[in-house]
Amino acid sequence: MKLLRATALLMLVPALAVCAGETATASPAVSTDLDDLAQRLYSHYRAASSHNPDHWVRFGVIADRTAGWVRVWARPIRMEAGAPVEFLLIGPDSGHDYEALARSYAKAEDIHRALEFIGVRPGRPVDYRRYYLWPKGERVRVYYRWSDREADYFSGVFTNRVRAERLIRDTTRNDTLPLEDFLFVGSRWLKDPGMGGIRVYAADAYDPQAIISDYNEPLTVLDVPYRAVDGEVYGTRQINPRCRLPEDLLLDILLCPARTGEAARVVDLTVRVAAKGEAADPDDLIYRVEGTPQLRQSGDNHTLAGLWSVLARLDSEGRDVFLRIIPDDSVPVGVLGRLYVMLWGVTEKSRLRLDPAPEGHLFWKAFLPPARLLDPSRRVVQPWELYLGEERGVLTGTLRRREENEENEEGHAPCPPAAAEMKQYTVKNGEQAAAVIRAGPPPSDLLLVYCPDQLTYGRLMRFIRPLLADHPTVYVVPRAGANPAPSG
Repeated sequence: MKLLRATALLMLVPALAVCAGETATASPAVSTDLDDLAQRLYSHYRAASSHNPDHWVRFGVIADRTAGWVRVWARPIRMEAGAPVEFLLIGPDSGHDYEALARSYAKAEDIHRALEFIGVRPGRPVDYRRYYLWPKGERVRVYYRWSDREADYFSGVFTNRVRAERLIRDTTRNDTLPLEDFLFVGSRWLKDPGMGGIRVYAADAYDPQAIISDYNEPLTVLDVPYRAVDGEVYGTRQINPRCRLPEDLLLDILLCPARTGEAARVVDLTVRVAAKGEAADPDDLIYRVEGTPQLRQSGDNHTLAGLWSVLARLDSEGRDVFLRIIPDDSVPVGVLGRLYVMLWGVTEKSRLRLDPAPEGHLFWKAFLPPARLLDPSRRVVQPWELYLGEERGVLTGTLRRREENEENEEGHAPCPPAAAEMKQYTVKNGEQAAAVIRAGPPPSDLLLVYCPDQLTYGRLMRFIRPLLADHPTVYVVPRAGANPAPSG
């Protein structure tokens, strides 16, 4: 079966380069020419595949389960050199043609179904509200192909082809996008309020109708396999002037699994972390790995070194590891924070990704507060600050909030943060803290928690849990000492 799949792909994708220089610009064809060719291709392959259960055909797309490929027909979009490119392929009705390379004839849902038909399982797109910061899915290799010979579209053999990443120039790298393929994240199914709440495929029903995106688009079908936040990369992706698509020829886009082996590239790993004795460092914690592969339940395999060895092995195998840390109540918050800093640093140079812990736990980024939030003069809004400390072994807290003055009648600006009025309250538990906050002016949904470095995660969570419903964004700032609460 593997030999058959490999042979079919080699026949379908001749190894010819087309990016040595800029493609000569041709006059655009009459739109009905490409539309007519797409329609005739659909009719031809639908008839030819009518009795073949290993073929799947919809308008604009065909899939071959035996050979392991999907072909999508698309119309190229003319873009000016230097214009930002956000999408390599958009849906038939998308209004984002000003920032896309091509428009698909096939619906996004049909492309999704075609990839599933050949055995590629969808993952998930980014979802910042649920703290999924990385796109997740099996990798798909994408080629753009074309020909000035109509017969080539019916034979499936092309002399012009290029990997999709080479079509985009990343100005921050002064190079093309990394040749790391695209992730089949699969778009979401959402309720369409205009259709009585019927669930619809988001990439077809909601703009931007992205099918292949070069940034982490929450509704796309195929995404880049790394963090690329739109606000951080916008404008850095442009047309590669040395690798232009033709403007008057139909595009035949080939999608095929990048991994031909049996094992999936994506690995979900859960690690339960607990303290042993007086833990002062991540090396002092116990790490129990769940899922596949398992750590052997003996010796030093529950150490941080044992965890690193598992992650390194998976990385060397080309696996995309989605790691979820579940901290035990016994772990000191300062140690937990240092562990998250280490793991976050590793993600930049490996295939490790961090997933959120289950509901009821703090998001791991809660222990990595941005520096600007710790400086009152740099904050856009002034959040509540909760200082936790111990009095005779009992955890208590002090709530503080800077309330900036409104402009006075003379139109003077509010006082600077240092001179703003400081509100301060002593609270004995989270319920009291929540009541104080709700009785005051509408606060931001942000809460800063300053606490002793050795305060255990369990005690912290028991105190702040009543506050989490009103403050979904929490940052924890561990400090050395038993009581970091401000005086006065």
